[in-house]
Formats: sequence, structure tokens, C-alpha cells
Amino acid sequence: EKKGIIKGYVTFFNISKFGYLYYRLYIRYENVTPKEEEEITDYLKQHKNVVWLISTSGKWDLEVLFAARNFIHFNKLLKELYEKFPGKLHNNIISVSTANYHHPRGYLIDKKTDLQISYGGEPEKIEIDEIDKKIIRLINQNARMTNSEIGMKLNLNYKTIQARIRRLEESGVIQAYRTWLDFFKFGVLYHKALIKLKKFTKEEE
Repeated sequence: EKKGIIKGYVTFFNISKFGYLYYRLYIRYENVTPKEEEEITDYLKQHKNVVWLISTSGKWDLEVLFAARNFIHFNKLLKELYEKFPGKLHNNIISVSTANYHHPRGYLIDKKTDLQISYGGEPEKIEIDEIDKKIIRLINQNARMTNSEIGMKLNLNYKTIQARIRRLEESGVIQAYRTWLDFFKFGVLYHKALIKLKKFTKEEE
């Protein structure tokens, strides 16, 4: 932690449980100055429907993950983005995530790992109240908060917090807890391969 290798502890949520889907947008800039690029990324960083964004090299300059209720909702978000930066976002493609898989970081310890986190699927509408929302906000970027610490912040008994977190886990809202690492300090870079399958069965997929 002192060296900055461990940056924090985050909670993985399955937003499909709240009726949302993931939409990925791959962007190629067109005649964009460094200042304009900064304006675009700042806009997306502050966007309430953006889950994360990544600056890339290669065919695309930027990859953005949106959370939207449906394609109509996503199209509205997309239109607002294009209108905000006319003529600057070129040759874009969109993909819809039906399922996502996160594997443990076996490559850091040179060991194959089988356990994986999966989220996505058919959107649902799990009901949560304001207390659940407050708990989610607290553990979102600090997954190591104890039930007692959360209870003190919300003025609730730790057993109440424990029961609510367990219910969020059992319902699939909370998928896992992960350590947030700075991979550059390991000398590790992310490389993404977009693979197109042709004439495949479900078993082959």
C-alpha cells in the first residue's frame, strides 16, 4: 500500500440486477487537439452513466463502457455525446455486453486459476431501499470497511449491516471483492483482442 502497488479495495456489482445493460463504445478521434481530447475525457469521467473509460493505442483512441436501460436510452446518451463534440468522434463501433467474466490474476503469480467472476445476463429489477444504496456507496471504493464501521456511519447496528450485505450477495447484486492494483508497477500492460467468431455452435463458443 505504501509503495502504491495496492491502490484500494473495490466491490464488483452486477448492474443487470438493477435493469441495466453494458454498452461499449470504441471511438476514433478526428482532428482533435490535446486540449479537446482532455475535454472529451473529462466529460466522460463525470458522466453518470459511464462505468469506465480507457485511452488506447491501435485502431481506436478511446473505449468507453456505458450503463443504459436499453438501446433507446443508450442512443440518447450517444446523441448527447456527438452533439457535445461535433465532428470530433469518427468511425465508432458499438458492442453490447451480454456476459462478462473476470478471472483472478494468475499471471501475477505464474499460476493457472479457475475461479472467475461473471456478471450480466437478462436484466432484472431487484428492489433496494435508501439504506442499501448508502451501503453500496460506502463499499463501492472501500470493500474492506467492516460492518461496524459502516454501521457507525449510518447509525445502524452492525448486525443490520451484515444481514443487508449478505442479502445483496445472495441476490447477485454483489459479485465479489477485488484488490485494485497498479499494474504499471509490475511492468504489466493491458492488451485487448477483439475476436470475431464465424459459424460456431454454443459448445464451440
